[in-house]
Amino acid sequence: MEQIVRESAYHESESHRPRLRLSPLLLIVCVISFGFAVVITGVTTLAHDGPAPPNPFPAYADVFPGQPASAVEGRTFSCQQDYDHFSHPEDVQCTLFPTSDVFSSVEAIISKNTIYQLTFTMRDNTLRVGDLEVFLKMPTRYTDYGTAYFFSPGIIVIAMTADNTRQFSPFLPVWSVSFTRFTK
Repeated sequence: MEQIVRESAYHESESHRPRLRLSPLLLIVCVISFGFAVVITGVTTLAHDGPAPPNPFPAYADVFPGQPASAVEGRTFSCQQDYDHFSHPEDVQCTLFPTSDVFSSVEAIISKNTIYQLTFTMRDNTLRVGDLEVFLKMPTRYTDYGTAYFFSPGIIVIAMTADNTRQFSPFLPVWSVSFTRFTK
């Protein structure tokens, strides 16, 4: 009798096991959706994972903030006194327009005979925020509406992205990069 009860309990639980069966149409839709997701992810990854461009900033190391004002004389900067009342009246603003570079313009602000700020404006969105992280060897510290901030001892780097967006991404193209010297 005990053996019959065990056998019937086993057969009964086996017959009530839920079966997961998808209709053929639903199965085809799931497979196609999964395929599209894989293709989109792959294409996006390939588009973003191209090689980083070479670091363009070392070519301008001689005119970075902290260098003497005489450093701009060795290049073809055009300088004028800053009279726009947004900066200190003693500041001198110097601009360079490279013809074959990733930068469309380079602007130096000189204060008290020292280069205080250097701003690079990109040509054709040639750099991305992630490239800057690699070049500067530091992560983005803060982002706000299309602006990324990097901090290092004595210098703050501000990158304005070409897309003014709330959602930050290291793939955002950079419009301009400013290196500003600050002292305590």
